[in-house]
Amino acid sequence: MGGVNAQSEELKKINKARKIVYVPDKLRSWGNSLDFNFIADSVLSSIEGQDVHVIGNSMGGFLAAIFPNYMSVKTAVVFSSQFSVDPNIVPEERRWMGYRKNIKVYRFSSLEGNIAPNTKYYFFSGAEEAEEIHWRRIPKRDNVLNFVVESSGHDLASDLKRKGILYELIHACQELRLESVQELMEQAALEYRIIS
Repeated sequence: MGGVNAQSEELKKINKARKIVYVPDKLRSWGNSLDFNFIADSVLSSIEGQDVHVIGNSMGGFLAAIFPNYMSVKTAVVFSSQFSVDPNIVPEERRWMGYRKNIKVYRFSSLEGNIAPNTKYYFFSGAEEAEEIHWRRIPKRDNVLNFVVESSGHDLASDLKRKGILYELIHACQELRLESVQELMEQAALEYRIIS
């Protein structure tokens, strides 16, 4: 799995029957340098009434959480997202400083106020302390499920892939099957809690 340092197409095995659009943030700006309206218009022109699902890992998770504010999205499946990288909001976050220092203006300073009401969000985070900075701040809404997986960290998506459940888990989220999500986590012997 990639992340901020690997700007490659992730999740290639998700489903060949669906149209997949990859949106990299080459400047690693947590969306602050992206034109979301242009991206939404480009996606809309190619999907013709199909359901849209967004998936992201780490910085891509932050982007996936923001994107439903620009077009209709059925589900957002978000792994190891940051709540914010703005030093004024998360002064205790010290990772990714080489990229963060290049963000001159924070158009998206956090996920607060950026959770779209008509999208179902599935956040998955590792429980380790560095991740808690973010998962404990994920906005609590009726359309947000915030899974925190014990004994895991920022590489949670890779851990799920190694356990063989990543793609099934994503499909279960996209199909709004919470019980299936929970069964997959339990089958993989993952201890987790849902923060609400």
